[in-house]
Amino acid sequence: EYKKNSLPKYSETLRGNRQEPMSFLILAKNDNELVKFFKKSAWYEADYFNRYSLLKLVETSALNKSYLTGPVTPSFWNSNVHDLSFQKPTPKNTIRERHHVRFWKTNIFTIFGKRLYVGTASYDTRIKWLITHKIDPNIDAEREYLFKDLLKSGMILDYQKIQLVGKTTGINFAGDVFYTDGKAYFIELN
Repeated sequence: EYKKNSLPKYSETLRGNRQEPMSFLILAKNDNELVKFFKKSAWYEADYFNRYSLLKLVETSALNKSYLTGPVTPSFWNSNVHDLSFQKPTPKNTIRERHHVRFWKTNIFTIFGKRLYVGTASYDTRIKWLITHKIDPNIDAEREYLFKDLLKSGMILDYQKIQLVGKTTGINFAGDVFYTDGKAYFIELN
């Protein structure tokens, strides 16, 4: 379906402006399998963005503390907010700096009942505005970092790296510049 251009290849801002292209396309049985996949890869499922998690994010950010399940700022794809997000702390173990990825469910299923999930990954270099992060502009480096972690899970049945879009530069909702070669990993879980 992606090759037929029937599904959006980029995340969006709340206003529908184009952001980062998808860097992961994953076939999984359901949400639980995707969560298990990330847990086995030593990533944490992020809290949903709500009043409680926002207050905890502000507190841990101000005090430079860890928040292993800190929320990820909402991002959109196909006019929907992300369904799942995961993060991994850096050796500094602070909410100010982390690896993270967002995933959206699609309405595409294989004949074996696996659902296609699409996602974007980026590396947060620091906090800005107390509730969001500045990302490293090289989103390809984060894609490769995450893929190496995912390989360690032992749950990948098959994968290939595909050219999803052309080389792209852009700016996300927070004004952070990014660039990419436009490639994505297509992964099928066991």
